[in-house]
Amino acid sequence: MLKKRKDLFNMPFFHHQLLTLLHCFSTTFLLEMISQIDFIIDEQAIPAHNFMREPNFQNII
Repeated sequence: MLKKRKDLFNMPFFHHQLLTLLHCFSTTFLLEMISQIDFIIDEQAIPAHNFMREPNFQNII
């Protein structure tokens, strides 16, 4: 009975460490992915955004 109780107390701490580690990895991975996606969107959006912001009417008329 004593051994079971000891394992029960040990397990949550180990589980918490594991979850924390996993959370750190997943957060880092997600941040990396988001920064990559932001970079791709920025690269594609810059020309269109500039055109929409400053249309050159002399070429149209």
